[in-house]
Amino acid sequence: MAQVRTYFAMLCALAMAFFGYYSWFTFEPLKESDYTVIEGKLKSYAEKGETDSRYLDLHLKDNELRFRVDINAYKGMLNKQLFKDTGKIGMSLSLAVEKTMLREPLHPAKDGMPTVFVSAMGAGNTVYFSLADKKAWLVRNRYYALLCAIIGTVIFIFLAYVIWGSGDSHGLC
Repeated sequence: MAQVRTYFAMLCALAMAFFGYYSWFTFEPLKESDYTVIEGKLKSYAEKGETDSRYLDLHLKDNELRFRVDINAYKGMLNKQLFKDTGKIGMSLSLAVEKTMLREPLHPAKDGMPTVFVSAMGAGNTVYFSLADKKAWLVRNRYYALLCAIIGTVIFIFLAYVIWGSGDSHGLC
C-alpha cells in the first residue's frame, strides 16, 4: 500500500511539474494593444462573495455589461479603501479591459449575466489600480509557476530514486 501512495505522489509531483513548465513556457505577456478603455458613469457597485473570495461588481450607465474586479486575486493591487472613500454613484470611471473579453464576455453559471473582468481602474487623476500592477501580478504568477515546476521535478526525482534507485529490493520487483 505504501508503494501505491508513493506512485500517486510521483504522479502528483509530475502533474505539478508539467503544469508549472507549461505555464512558464506558454506565457505571453499582454501588450497595451490587448486592452481597451471603457469610460462611463458609475451606476452601481457592490462588494460581493464569501470572505475568502470577495469581488467588486461595477455597473456603468448605458452599458448592459457587468464589470468585475476580482478583489481576492488583486488583493495587493486594488486600493479598496481609496475606492470606498471616493467611489460615488454618478462619477466618471475608466476601466481597462481585455479586448477579447469585451467581445466575448463571460456568463457565470450563477446568474448568466455578461461579465467582463477589469484589468485597471481609475477616475480622473485617481488610480485605483493600474495596468502596470496587473502586468506585474501576471509576471509574479509566472515565476510562481516556475517555482512549482522545479519543486515538482525535485519531488518526482526524489521519489523515483526512493522506488527505483535505492539499490535495494524494495522497488518494483
